[in-house]
Amino acid sequence: MRNLIPLALLLMPLAGGSAVAQNWAKRMFTDSRHDFGTIAKGAKAEFEFPFTNLYVEDVHVASVSSSCGCASVRVKDNKRLLKTRQTGAIVARINSSTFVGSKNATITVKFDRPYWAEVQLHVSAYVRSDVLLRPGSVQLGSVEQGSAVEKKIVISSPGGRSLHIREVRSANPHLSGKIIETGRTGRQTGYELRVRLDANAPAGYVRDHLVLVTSDHRNSQVPVLVEGHVRSAISISPPALFMGVLKPGEKVSKKFVIQANEPFVIKKIRTAGEGFEFDTSAEQAPKQLHVIPVTFVAGDEPGKIVQAIQIETDHQDLQGELLAQIMVVGPDGKVPESTAEPARPGALEPDPTTVAPPAANPPRLARPDLDDDLPDRPILRRFPRLHQLVRERDAAARERELRLRGGTPTLAPRRSGEPASPQFRNEAQRRRYEDLLRRNGASPAANGIEPAPGRNRLRQ
Repeated sequence: MRNLIPLALLLMPLAGGSAVAQNWAKRMFTDSRHDFGTIAKGAKAEFEFPFTNLYVEDVHVASVSSSCGCASVRVKDNKRLLKTRQTGAIVARINSSTFVGSKNATITVKFDRPYWAEVQLHVSAYVRSDVLLRPGSVQLGSVEQGSAVEKKIVISSPGGRSLHIREVRSANPHLSGKIIETGRTGRQTGYELRVRLDANAPAGYVRDHLVLVTSDHRNSQVPVLVEGHVRSAISISPPALFMGVLKPGEKVSKKFVIQANEPFVIKKIRTAGEGFEFDTSAEQAPKQLHVIPVTFVAGDEPGKIVQAIQIETDHQDLQGELLAQIMVVGPDGKVPESTAEPARPGALEPDPTTVAPPAANPPRLARPDLDDDLPDRPILRRFPRLHQLVRERDAAARERELRLRGGTPTLAPRRSGEPASPQFRNEAQRRRYEDLLRRNGASPAANGIEPAPGRNRLRQ
């Protein structure tokens, strides 16, 4: 065992640097944990962990896995490669049909571009065994705006005791539910849940929960997922079109889809910005769905561009609009803040605090703050000299890690000013501090610590 100790000490700096280097991947996620709460057996329980590429480099998801068979995981729409500012999602689903009781799972997401990194997400749920849904959710389907729709599912209580469903509650004013008892067989009680979406529901996606209130005093509420889509008179997909990061003179082409409930003809597509070109030559016949190619040529002025694209059709009530966003970089790969083009009122302006500015040389990742892990290392806050030493060690380890991955990182400069001399509460604390300095290759004497009386000065 003695031979393993020096090897472990040698690996500690690399492990710390690797953890800091992986922070770039964690920062793309807005959530890392989700609790489904109490759900019925067979219920559909899914949650999306969205993540956005905040960097200039492409980000690629190599694999996703779950630590427990009680949860399955996948990449939404199998969208594994994300360009700058594109958004994807990791979808976690509780397998409530085959597992009951309290369940916890850790989801591991591995990235292999632009560097290797690993992010862990966590899900938990309690699956009831005395309430069974068939199917596991209410699917309203696609509904035309202004029309009402009604669906139903079967609910049973196969537990050892009879469970009474008293009422159905809804937080959505356009969504209602009615519970009807269909019969009792032995200790099983059968119900039918009828769900209705009224004609006044606004256009858009419906994803809400109805709550079944039961006679169980310990856990009286059981959620039921309701999903659907209320179609508007005209819909444009995607609603916001990101054209990419371009250099002056570069050209990019994208497509967007316009769909309506009745055939229509596109009369005109216009925008106030320069450099856009729309090809409607193949879309002259009346159709319910039109696919429009759009081409943009970047100008000489760098900056962020947000422009509204307006669609005019032969029907007065079928008019639409979507936003196009482009980032034009200069010859040095940077976007001067003074040249950023302001967005029109109501436009989707990118958040400058979440988007890493392009850098001249790769890798152009946001620099992680080397102080991120200090809450877990409180001793560093009491001893400023050791704090600075560990910062430099972590920075060097991170630089080695990124260079091994083929990058040329820009590290944070050292802090200016001489840190204050550490103060010790007792001799044991002083010795621990000296040992930490020596293990990190520093001299206690060079860091302002005089040797204690009777100690071997040669160790300095």
